[in-house]
Amino acid sequence: MTENVWDYRSEARSGDQALDLVGFDVEATDGKIGSVDEESNAVGDSYVV
Repeated sequence: MTENVWDYRSEARSGDQALDLVGFDVEATDGKIGSVDEESNAVGDSYVV
């Protein structure tokens, strides 16, 4: 199963709380390339840094 990570998903939740991506590792097929420092879930202005 694959997902389109570029689509806004308002249902991105863990239980009754919004899912916070800060601190998650970012990985490529050959290993870790970084981690998420900032994120925004604003409609039309979503991003991760």
